[in-house]
Amino acid sequence: MSTEFEHLHVMINHVPILGVAFVCVPLLYSVIRNDKHTLLLSLGVVIALALAASVTMWTGEEAMDRFMSGDLTKMMDEPGTQWMHEHAYRAERAAFMTYMLGVLAAGGYVALWKRPKWQRAIAAAMLVLCVLNALLYVWVADAGGRIRHPEFRDASHPAPLVAHEEDHDE
Repeated sequence: MSTEFEHLHVMINHVPILGVAFVCVPLLYSVIRNDKHTLLLSLGVVIALALAASVTMWTGEEAMDRFMSGDLTKMMDEPGTQWMHEHAYRAERAAFMTYMLGVLAAGGYVALWKRPKWQRAIAAAMLVLCVLNALLYVWVADAGGRIRHPEFRDASHPAPLVAHEEDHDE
């Protein structure tokens, strides 16, 4: 089994995507039942997801570097390359939000310690932000699927025509 960065990225990229969506369930429970233990667990999961997002971004960036260096470009068509840039652009936005959620979750621990009455408000805020982050990840996954799956590309979803400015930094 090969363990190149692109393989690792494909294997682990679902962790932050699905994790952010799934943590909404215990957060909703925390809001409805005002359950401190479930909220604490959820905040810990969000922190872990922020760490997982950083590993996912790292493997994705390394995989993209391999593609762009020419090692694997023969395996990619032009629309796939364009979608890869779009996927990276979208992933940076979603991952940044996940990192911020991790920071907010850590702050939630402190807030719960100092202001226990804020428990339901913290759970509700985290729930709303996690739902928004999950929607961002759907947007990321949409572009990611179009990289190597031409069957997902059609006239209503053409390849992006313009690369984002961040792609030209190097």
